[in-house]
Amino acid sequence: MNYTKGEWKVVPIPMDANNRIMSYHSDYYRTAIADVFGMNGEDKANAHLIAAAPMMYEALKAFDDYLCAAPPHNMKLKAYAVKFMEQALAKVEGRDAE
Repeated sequence: MNYTKGEWKVVPIPMDANNRIMSYHSDYYRTAIADVFGMNGEDKANAHLIAAAPMMYEALKAFDDYLCAAPPHNMKLKAYAVKFMEQALAKVEGRDAE
């Protein structure tokens, strides 16, 4: 699957009263993913949900690997998948370190 790589982050744009979702490939290379117009609670929640999309995708892939693996290897994969899921949920809820 091809999508814009890099960590997706919500960047508030106070002058426009918007949130921009940016992909950070490095300190110098960034890509705008989307603009979410408005700054109310629902708009901010939508921005965080979009920014977490790549991480949620990777978490789902990790759970798929866990479900397809045989014991005892699957227990190591389960711990990895749960950790990834918790990180993705924190990002969706705006609790990640930004």
